[in-house]
Amino acid sequence: EQLITQELNAAATELLKRLLELQSRAHKRDPIKAKAKKRIVFGFNEVRKSVRLGKSKMLLVVPNIAEVQQLMEAMEGVVDVAKGKGIPVVYVLTKSKMGSLVKRGVRISMASILDHSGAEKQVKDFWKALEAASEERRKWEEERQAANLNANAEAFVPMQPRVPGNLQSHSPTAAPTVPHLSPSAKHVHV
Repeated sequence: EQLITQELNAAATELLKRLLELQSRAHKRDPIKAKAKKRIVFGFNEVRKSVRLGKSKMLLVVPNIAEVQQLMEAMEGVVDVAKGKGIPVVYVLTKSKMGSLVKRGVRISMASILDHSGAEKQVKDFWKALEAASEERRKWEEERQAANLNANAEAFVPMQPRVPGNLQSHSPTAAPTVPHLSPSAKHVHV
């Protein structure tokens, strides 16, 4: 997936702020129409509904949700459905940071972007930051794999073949002896 970088979090914050600003402005003009044409929804139930109905264009999920097992499993289900429908899933921010964008003192785990028109610049900046974070993750994994290969290579000690019984010579310079069967007998001769 991607690393969560400061640049990605900043781009996500700007995108969410812009979408909330546009949504608030539309609500002030015509509350009924604005409610029907939301740009972004927050919270588990609203997000799950938008994903299930295929209205979500992007899912933003906070990574620090491990405190309640049942919530974590439910959120993983929503993420799996989103991925299955080809909806991009991006891990950003924290519950308190995402919540503070909406309202003070609220903790939010997920956001679903339904319409990003009017925030094209923020979307473009967000995708650039996401691409950079994904590239950083790829490089990190390559470095980790290389480090594991090097550690495994250093830990590898070739083993000497084991020869059963007294068939192995005790002299380190002596040529190894190979047992063979006598054609007339069923005994091993050295």
